[in-house]
Amino acid sequence: MANRPFVFPFLRGLYAASELEVDILNERLNEYLGCSFDDLRETRTNSTTMEQVLVKPDGTEERVPYHYVASIGPGPRSILWGWQLALDAGRRDPVADEIREYGRYNGIDGLCTPEVEFPPGFDHVDDDSERQYLAHELGVATTAILHQPYFTFAAGRGSFKVVVLDLPLRPITFADLGSVPRYLEENPNMMNEQAAVRGFAESQGWTVKEPVPPRLVISESEPATDDNSYTIDFTLSGRLFSFTKDLPTRPCAATM
Repeated sequence: MANRPFVFPFLRGLYAASELEVDILNERLNEYLGCSFDDLRETRTNSTTMEQVLVKPDGTEERVPYHYVASIGPGPRSILWGWQLALDAGRRDPVADEIREYGRYNGIDGLCTPEVEFPPGFDHVDDDSERQYLAHELGVATTAILHQPYFTFAAGRGSFKVVVLDLPLRPITFADLGSVPRYLEENPNMMNEQAAVRGFAESQGWTVKEPVPPRLVISESEPATDDNSYTIDFTLSGRLFSFTKDLPTRPCAATM
């Protein structure tokens, strides 16, 4: 994604802030399933019960509730947000509603407009790979709001659906911050590693300070102490330069 233009530029900031969280959630998802999501034998959608049926390599099934994020329609050349899909079906979806409320609170009109037309220049509406690309753009960006793994699937007549999976994944803790260098190494195509690390830390409610740009000091609580913080330096282009776990300060022994 790092070298591709955004279909919807208003999603750029959310996308950049959530790339690291997406990778961590996907790892948690694989852990929950006991196999890689890519190794699933089959995935089926039950739109009546709002469940994704995930068939594992051994043939066992995992039924996972989902919530609509958005629908991509090549016919109307637009996306329809999940909260509007729910309203059209005569119900409310509090999870999908979070997208609209986030847009209202942060002044992002594209998130609280029921239907958003494809922008001029998006000429690949009939290309499945381009619609899939757009689906991932929507899924990654809205992870910054919903904080659960997303899933995309073809829904007939050239449309794609983006959903968020409702799973009891293992909680993220401050200890996971220590694995940031590994995640960044495994995904060298992030738009901006600094934005991804900051966005991940802020999504967890941790304290993020930037004493000397482009340095981040991330602590689990405030005030920060030496044993609950990391100092992370980045290049001017936003790439990781150094990553340090701050060591506890030991009091000096008294001398006579």
